[in-house]
Amino acid sequence: MTGLPKQFFNITFLPPREFFQRTFAGAEYRVIGEDDVGNFVGEAGNGTVYLLDTAEGADHPLVYLARDRRTLAAAVKIYRRHRGMAMAAAFLSALVHRGGDNEEEQARKEAAGLGEKLSALDPEMFRDEFTFWSPLLEEIEWGML
Repeated sequence: MTGLPKQFFNITFLPPREFFQRTFAGAEYRVIGEDDVGNFVGEAGNGTVYLLDTAEGADHPLVYLARDRRTLAAAVKIYRRHRGMAMAAAFLSALVHRGGDNEEEQARKEAAGLGEKLSALDPEMFRDEFTFWSPLLEEIEWGML
């Protein structure tokens, strides 16, 4: 499955060869994963990967994940590596600067750094606020993740 993990956040990716086809919003998708509320991760005919929001009347039923599975796998790897390093740096900073008020600045820097790395991989990941990655970076920036 091109390096996709078994899980990422609340998404469970299907094992290789266990995908299935699904028509969604008038197009065929190869379903390669599912989240914990019944949405699917679907690969379009051109390879683009979307979160298929199955909620009735969803405003944005196709949520962009990546231009293809390889890019998605690389993005997950970048995210995990970057977050791990950022968490370690935040811990060390907290030890050195006890009582300091630099957590917000660190969160903004972390979000910006991660955004740069992911944008270099696939600029479409941040084409608007309705991609998978845009709100994720906002949550990091606001210290919610």
